[in-house]
Amino acid sequence: MTPARIAENFDVFGFTLSDDEVARISAVEGKRIGPDPATFNLR
Repeated sequence: MTPARIAENFDVFGFTLSDDEVARISAVEGKRIGPDPATFNLR
């Protein structure tokens, strides 16, 4: 890893969300969009 790449990794909060983006995320929060892990079987 280079120092520049390490600095990039630390900048995980270097963005902002618009009100619309926050609303869209909130709309799906708590809703399952994939298989139920309690009943999902990989076999």
